[in-house]
Amino acid sequence: ERVTGRGRAGAGPADLRGRAVDALEQAAVRAEEVEAWPRARRRYEQALAVLPEDAPDETRARLRLARAQARVEQRDLAGVRAEIDELLKAARVAGDRVAAAHALTVLADCEQKEGNLIGSDATYEQAVAEWHAIGDEHGVANALRGRGMTLMFRGELDDSEAAIQKALATFRAIPERRGEAWALQNLAWIAFTRG
Repeated sequence: ERVTGRGRAGAGPADLRGRAVDALEQAAVRAEEVEAWPRARRRYEQALAVLPEDAPDETRARLRLARAQARVEQRDLAGVRAEIDELLKAARVAGDRVAAAHALTVLADCEQKEGNLIGSDATYEQAVAEWHAIGDEHGVANALRGRGMTLMFRGELDDSEAAIQKALATFRAIPERRGEAWALQNLAWIAFTRG
């Protein structure tokens, strides 16, 4: 099918939809990099709309989890929680540890923004363990940084600083400058909070 701005029309090469999904996902990632969350969400929604029905489950889950993260960043928490729970359950049933780790990270972020700091801390701990078990250092660092922020919001500044210091060391080892910058900003926030 040929994809237009208004939906699907006519027939075309089967790989056209796959190429469209790839282009939309790349555009969404670029939007995430500059924290243009509404644009990222739209691109993920467009990618899901044109995704072939026979696309791998992992691709569909990856796009849905990325869209869920964009929704969390926009504080659209009411509807996204059920989707995250569904994706986490499906990942665990399928044995997809990457999707499960990603879902745990998004869930922890959602819980943090809901003000459920105890739940967020516990979920981030699970996410860190899952990312570590699959050997994804970037995932480990992101989950550690998120956990550090949750701990800061709970007033546990020493534990918060320790978690973010670990995240910073991991981001530097990867290397990943954006994550490093965020970790440094978070450490400055902790220092400011301490007075």
